[in-house]
Amino acid sequence: DIDAVDQLVSGIIDDLGRLDILVNNAGIHRRVDPLDFDPADIEAILDVNFRGAFQAAARVGREMTAAGCGSIINISSHAATNIFSSTLSADSTDIALIGQNYGAAKVGLERFTWGLAAEFSTPAAIMEAAKKVRAAGYRWWDCHVPFPVHGLDLAMGVNYTILPIIVFFGGLTGMCL
Repeated sequence: DIDAVDQLVSGIIDDLGRLDILVNNAGIHRRVDPLDFDPADIEAILDVNFRGAFQAAARVGREMTAAGCGSIINISSHAATNIFSSTLSADSTDIALIGQNYGAAKVGLERFTWGLAAEFSTPAAIMEAAKKVRAAGYRWWDCHVPFPVHGLDLAMGVNYTILPIIVFFGGLTGMCL
């Protein structure tokens, strides 16, 4: 509920003067056969696992941006990348299906978190950011862009490989057979 989030954040700001950290760590799940799922259950899962974190981060993020500092931590789940769990109990050998609806909400939360980390409006801006990250000494990182940015691999320090040549000749060989 966006109004509840706004009231909570406003109350914290009024009482404490600022907000330094937000930890989004909420999650619910319904253990129901996917074919028998009630749409209201899916909405509840999305509301708690994704929309609530999104609304809280957006509201708190505005306060933190105005203050010039702050941290937002979004807690996800291994279900974002793996819908199976073997952690039913210490002595269990069963594997349980976690649920694609829960996992989908957690994937959304993870992708949203990546977007919060850094968003750039132009190819030149992400290129400049990549150069700064590399100049700072980072070696293992990535850039996610919705379109090709020519030269981004060089700005990131990605080494040349012969893989494109191998793929080309493999495809050519397959085409000739």
